[in-house]
Amino acid sequence: MLNPSNIIPSTKSVVIFGSVSSVGRAIAHEFAKQNYSIILCDINQDENERIAKDIQIRYKVFCDTTFFDAEDFDRHHEFISEITKKVCGYPEGIVICFGYMPPQEEAQKNFALVKKTVNINYLGVVSVLEKFLEKFEERNHGFIIAISSVAGDRGRKSNYIYGSSKGALTRYLEGLQHRFARSNIRVLIVKPGFMDTSMTYGMNLPKRLIASPEEAGRIIFKSWQKNKQVVYVKWFWRYIMLIIQHLPRFIFLRTQL
Repeated sequence: MLNPSNIIPSTKSVVIFGSVSSVGRAIAHEFAKQNYSIILCDINQDENERIAKDIQIRYKVFCDTTFFDAEDFDRHHEFISEITKKVCGYPEGIVICFGYMPPQEEAQKNFALVKKTVNINYLGVVSVLEKFLEKFEERNHGFIIAISSVAGDRGRKSNYIYGSSKGALTRYLEGLQHRFARSNIRVLIVKPGFMDTSMTYGMNLPKRLIASPEEAGRIIFKSWQKNKQVVYVKWFWRYIMLIIQHLPRFIFLRTQL
């Protein structure tokens, strides 16, 4: 656990899950610029603490860390209690940046990879969020920013294991938006498209289709500030996926998507 020196938590706080990911780190910096207290949650605690120290020094804000394993469902309640102690109450918002994408062909042959994908991308998110939402609803205030994927917009042979887990996540988040439509609880669904991260490393992708983590962090943060409900990090992905979603089935089944 990081010792946050003499900096005390502000009245504004955000918890970022998957904070060691490139986009999680970028979003943490955006909130730190606005003087938010931050709790960074990740399974890679060594790197997590390095990020937290950098944020504290750079922005002079409270930033602490907590070990988090998305698949350790039985300890999530204990984990929530730890967070509330760090920021002296429930945070203003939650950001979900963790995810897992196995190679499609390997997952087809190994159910353990399928289970891990669903556990991390869907069940882990639901387990954590539902533990916060009761308090959010009670006080009628809070926000959630969660990274889903364009892969969940339509099942495609190239990544339907990963895509189905993200599709389930998107439906869940849409349900939360409906649940809180008449409240002061906001839910932002993020569909990044391709980002320059470890998930896309080695893919031969056109540069114009790829967003840097820093660009994604800025766009996501601004979308949250504007109270948007859905954001495609690169704007054109909205239209690319709209076309793919509405392709007639007999045409779609002939594609190599």
